[in-house]
Amino acid sequence: QPLAPLETYLEWVAEHVALSRFELRSEALHFDSHVQIGCVGQAHYVAARRAGGDEAMIIWLNRLADYAWFCGTGRMTTQGMGQTRRIADFRFQIAD
Repeated sequence: QPLAPLETYLEWVAEHVALSRFELRSEALHFDSHVQIGCVGQAHYVAARRAGGDEAMIIWLNRLADYAWFCGTGRMTTQGMGQTRRIADFRFQIAD
């Protein structure tokens, strides 16, 4: 199933997906020649309902959340940083 034009999808996410809770802490990784500061924790998001058409967007939101484990985010991903994954079996659903 093709994704709607990227701009349309990014607009939908900006308007309808919100950070609902986060628990983050900074953490330092010590390499031979330097220290890299990053963060570790959890972030929870919710998608708000709008007037129809959300189902396809929610399907893609869940697909992208599943893909997070494989894509690597941020920098220094080859050294083990930038790991992102879905927590348990949470699935985005349309909230009232």
